[in-house]
Formats: sequence, C-alpha cells, structure tokens
Amino acid sequence: MPTSSPRPRPVTLRHEQGRSHLAGLINYWLRRGHLSHRQLAQIADWGLGEGGWLTSTQISHLRNRNMARGATAGNLEGLAGANQAIWLWQTKGPEHAVKALGPFSAWQVQDRWLDDAIWLPVSDGIEPLGYADFAEINAGRLQLSYLDGQSLSDTESDDLSQRLSDLLNSLAAGGTPAEGFARILAAYPLEDQARRDRLRDLLLGAIWSRQELEAELYALAVTVATLRGLPVSSYGPADLHAELSSHRRRT
Repeated sequence: MPTSSPRPRPVTLRHEQGRSHLAGLINYWLRRGHLSHRQLAQIADWGLGEGGWLTSTQISHLRNRNMARGATAGNLEGLAGANQAIWLWQTKGPEHAVKALGPFSAWQVQDRWLDDAIWLPVSDGIEPLGYADFAEINAGRLQLSYLDGQSLSDTESDDLSQRLSDLLNSLAAGGTPAEGFARILAAYPLEDQARRDRLRDLLLGAIWSRQELEAELYALAVTVATLRGLPVSSYGPADLHAELSSHRRRT
C-alpha cells in the first residue's frame, strides 16, 4: 500500500487495534477492580510465583499505549498470572488460591485487593483469560464483547484532543475555515446541538475530558469515514484510536 494512504497496512492496523484494545482492557480492569498499577503488578508476582514479569511502569505504558510493539511475552505472562490469581481467589476461594499459589502476603498482596478486584473472562464468562487470550488481544485477533467501546486512560485527553482536532481539520481543509467547519459538521452523525457545539470547540483548540472522548469516539469515527468517502462500517472507534496512536508514535 502506498505510504501516502491515510490507512496503515492491514496487519499493522490490526496490531495497532490490538494494542488499543489491550490498553482499554487494562483500563477497564484497573477501574472496575479498584487496583493501582503497583497492586496489579504484585498480584501478578504472586500468581506467577516470580517477580518482575509485569511492573508498575510497564502497566502504565501499556494502558497509555506507549509501547510501540505492544505487550512483551513477559507482560502477557504477568497479565495472565494476575488474572488467574484473582479468578482462583474469587471462584475457588482464598484457601484454594493459597494452596495453589502459596501465601499472598509473601508478595505484599493484601486480601482486600483480591476481594475488591475483578477477573477478566473469555467470551463465555466462565473461564479467565489466559496467556494465549492476552496474546491474541495484543495482536488484534480477539476483541472482547463486554468492553463498552474504547476505554481510555486519564492521561490521554490532552494529546488525543489535539490529534483529533488536527485530523479533522486536515480532512476538511480547503476554502475558508467556516467552510471547513461546515464540512465537518455535515459529516458528524448526531444532531444534538450541545454535542455539535462541543465538537466546534474541539476544532478551535478545546481539550476534552476522558469521559467526553470515550462518549464521542463512535460519532467521530463515522465523521472521519464520511470525510474520507469510506463505508461507515469499515472504520470504527478502534480504527480511529489506532490511527491517532500510530500518528503519535511516528511524530
């Protein structure tokens, strides 16, 4: 595919979508389970019986999509180990989990973390995601239906707002700024005036919150597809986020 194409190569795009989906999954996991980076890393150590495969810093990079090649094999081991440990604790009971994995206190894990956390299921909702599942997610070969759209990290809003504004303005370039605004608003699929006003503010340099970005990603993906003359069904929120994340790495 020519380098001037606005869309990455198919396998590249799939992997970027996978990194985006994995990041959303980690954000979902941390928020719903009330876990910090450090706590998840320590649970991973306990689950594997060995430290260092998934560190707090690596979790931060993964959830913010700052690792250009996505999760390493070691990171996937850590994610699967933590998920298995929480699943054992919550479905088989603390006694069974300690018998299988050893004392959790030896890894500075606290029982209340395990009580409050959630484990991540495969699509049937019965078995926990394992190493192979996390690897398929990372490569863009598996998406989880229980993730509600894109789940972004709190630190992304500034960069994403600016990159969205730049992308939309570049796609609508030509003529006066007012004509560009009109083309973007014509492609935007929602008629709600408050949301259209908020989009106009973004184009003028406003920064959206994480919640605002998450709420708008679907409509903005439709907008981008329409401006490019693509079928709407061919370009969704994960494609938009992957493109913006890829642009950040290239720049």
